[in-house]
Order: sequence, then structure tokens, then C-alpha cells
Amino acid sequence: MDNGYWSKILVKKDTSLEQDLKKFNIPCCSVSSNDKEFEKMLLQICRKEHIDIIAAHRFSEILTIKKIAKECNCKAVAFCHSFN
Repeated sequence: MDNGYWSKILVKKDTSLEQDLKKFNIPCCSVSSNDKEFEKMLLQICRKEHIDIIAAHRFSEILTIKKIAKECNCKAVAFCHSFN
């Protein structure tokens, strides 16, 4: 990223967020909307890339990122925009 921070955006396939990122040509990794596959992919990325912070924007993802943050010894941040 141009601001000097490296980031990786992981989104569920066929979601409005994925469509918005593609519309604005923002690179992202898309995975199945299956929650277990999403959790597995996120855990692999956090371990491989030594991620410091995981952010979620949906209430339904908070428990997943908290669990992974604990396993990977990193921080979890939630910005709830909806309750689905």
C-alpha cells in the first residue's frame, strides 16, 4: 500500500464487499463463503505472514477473529456496520 503499511484483504466470495473492492480495483483474496473455509484461510495467512491485527466489519465475524487472534498472538479489531 502507498501509506507504507502492508495489508492483505480477505473477503468472502459473492458478497457486496467483494464487489465494492473489485469495482475500485482494490486487490483482495476471495474465499468461499463457507465459514469454516474462511476461518482456515485466515488462520493460514495469519501464521504465514505474521499478521499483527485482524479487522472485521460484521458482527457475525467477531468470534472468528477473536479465536484466530488468540491462536496467532495478535490483536482483533471490530468495526460493526451491520448486525448480520
